[in-house]
Amino acid sequence: METRAARARLGVVGANHRSSSAATRDALFVPDGELRGVLAELRRMGLGQAVLI
Repeated sequence: METRAARARLGVVGANHRSSSAATRDALFVPDGELRGVLAELRRMGLGQAVLI
């Protein structure tokens, strides 16, 4: 039987302040007031768990 953990996939998206452009970092930035909405949208897209740092 396949467990939920066996189906889990890990993805990482990030931008380094040294090697990425300001435009890229700005596109990835999520203001505090929008965090809940972004996480809700990720769940609607099928992402069961997410961490935004």
